[in-house]
Amino acid sequence: MKVLVAMNAFKGALSSIRATRTLASGLQAGFPEAEVTQRPLADGGDGTLEVMASALGTRAVTEYTEVSGPLGERVKAPVLFVPDEKLAVVESALACGIALLPPGVRDPSRASSYGVGELIRYAIERGSRTVLVGVGGTATNDGGIGMARALGAQILDSKDKAVPPGTRGLFKVSRVLPGEIPDLCRGIRVLVACDVSNPLTGPEGATATYGPQKGVRPEEIAGIDAAMERYGTILERDLGVTILGIPRAGAGGGLAAGLKAFLGGELLDGARFIMEQAGVVEALRTADVVITGEGRMDSQTRKGKAPQALASEARTRGKAVIAVAGSLNLDFLESLPDGFSAAFSTCPGPVSLDEAIQNAEKWLFFTGQQLGTVLRVGAVSRMTALEARHPGTPEERSYGGIVVRKASNSALEVLLIKDRFGVYAPPKGHLEPGEEPAEGAVREVLEETGVLGKVMAEIGDTTYAYLDPLGVPTKKSVTYFLMTPVSEAGPTPQLGETLDAAWVPEDRLVNLPSYPNNAEVIQKALDMYRRLAPFALGTESP
Repeated sequence: MKVLVAMNAFKGALSSIRATRTLASGLQAGFPEAEVTQRPLADGGDGTLEVMASALGTRAVTEYTEVSGPLGERVKAPVLFVPDEKLAVVESALACGIALLPPGVRDPSRASSYGVGELIRYAIERGSRTVLVGVGGTATNDGGIGMARALGAQILDSKDKAVPPGTRGLFKVSRVLPGEIPDLCRGIRVLVACDVSNPLTGPEGATATYGPQKGVRPEEIAGIDAAMERYGTILERDLGVTILGIPRAGAGGGLAAGLKAFLGGELLDGARFIMEQAGVVEALRTADVVITGEGRMDSQTRKGKAPQALASEARTRGKAVIAVAGSLNLDFLESLPDGFSAAFSTCPGPVSLDEAIQNAEKWLFFTGQQLGTVLRVGAVSRMTALEARHPGTPEERSYGGIVVRKASNSALEVLLIKDRFGVYAPPKGHLEPGEEPAEGAVREVLEETGVLGKVMAEIGDTTYAYLDPLGVPTKKSVTYFLMTPVSEAGPTPQLGETLDAAWVPEDRLVNLPSYPNNAEVIQKALDMYRRLAPFALGTESP
């Protein structure tokens, strides 16, 4: 089975790359045979630059520059450059992001997007002809006033004085002038990757929808939204650009509207654009199942967020999509958005936000492991049904050894390898031409562990089903031989084939990640050893 894992960030806990890696690792632990592809998501908000850097690889270089933070403090922020394409990538959240401010000091009346303008200027002055601006996750609600001022625009009050930063300035805007921007940005293409599709104003606008999380009090929403509406009207009057009522203009507290009005920015569906750039759409074509999600999924998820964009794309291709989130809001579950087949929360029960953040990685891994186990059960059930309907399923045969020894404390130990999926199993493999089964089993044990074994008896066969790399249902039968070590050499894992090889005490076997079909055959080997060892070692007479 081919599974695409594509996670967005868990804000305050895990980046999209780390969240994707963690869930994929858990999934692989629960379903070792699965072919798992990892493609981190971003939508213009947090993590956009990191995901683009990962996708671009060595074609891109990152430079840092000091700019104004959301409240005027100096912050060091990166710009990603692709020299061959004269492209630069800027992430607004790294200059004026809500993550840069603890909840107690968030103040949209003062918070400014000035640092974003400084990053854009930095990119242009270093020769970039196309600037991709990721817009989302900001602490600002200033309509891009700060950004425009940093690039040389004039935002004036009724007395032709510069307005103050933040929503305080929004209330005082009387007219705007492009100033230096036409000269600075001549021939520059600005792409705006918006993390949401909300308009600038109204019940679904920037202030009403996202203002509260930035510090806007309920009683302030109507007044700020009215000021934003008036500002939009001024932009249309003075710059001749339609702003009010268009999708995505509300992204980043109206920063998207400012980028469109002052720089001619093209407002893009950030999630869709970045999915294409990062190879997510390409990976989707061959996936059987898609797992996606982010820290919190609620009614806002369907307004342009990356997991919804991926689910919608997957739906057109007939793919099953599973949502995984730290928090699943009731409004998401009661009306599961189009494209999602099921949704799961990583939290084991009611927990505080601090506890959820501290345990995010551990709980995400566990959820991935459980999903992997369930998917594996489904895959095996499907194979069993296919075999019943279509006898003659391809069969593969291997031979292996379960090597048992008695430790110094008289406890029994079993020689196991740790395979590339991190799962422990007895060594096994295929016969070489002319080999007898017992000979092949001894050779496989020696190659994979460095331990030479002596055959005591044949244990028997274990048979299971799996999907080969091409998705073909296949039955595999393994004949195991009970062995004892001839010498104390090893164990040494086989380079490039096994991650580890170790003697595992009997009482620890139950706690190791292992394949379900192995437990029975290992227990059978231990029971046989107890019966046969005294005679095989010559300590008793039969």
